[in-house]
Amino acid sequence: MCSQIFGGVTEWLNVEQPKVQNLKADLLARCTDGSLRQLELQTTNEKALSFRMLEYYVGFLRGMGEHVQQTVLYAGKEPLSMPDAFTSPSTNHRYTILNLREMDGEPLLESPDWADNQ
Repeated sequence: MCSQIFGGVTEWLNVEQPKVQNLKADLLARCTDGSLRQLELQTTNEKALSFRMLEYYVGFLRGMGEHVQQTVLYAGKEPLSMPDAFTSPSTNHRYTILNLREMDGEPLLESPDWADNQ
């Protein structure tokens, strides 16, 4: 039976996982439409960002029981080189990355909403 499920086992591994660290997201908001949105502020190209975003998502989903729309706001000096997804052979988790270098600031400056101009 074991070979039918696993294809042959050379070793049974410890299934106990260490306690996950206490992650702290930058911003999390419930919006007027009822959705949850997370914003991460990033000033460097962090190699492990995609894994951290997956951890945030799973933590929020586990704790709040609902989907969280995730956005990374990149304001670094170096060209953006981080992926917008965590991908493995069995998982694909996507989020949005906004690069401040590519955004036009004029609409914010022209906005009548004072919060856009802070």
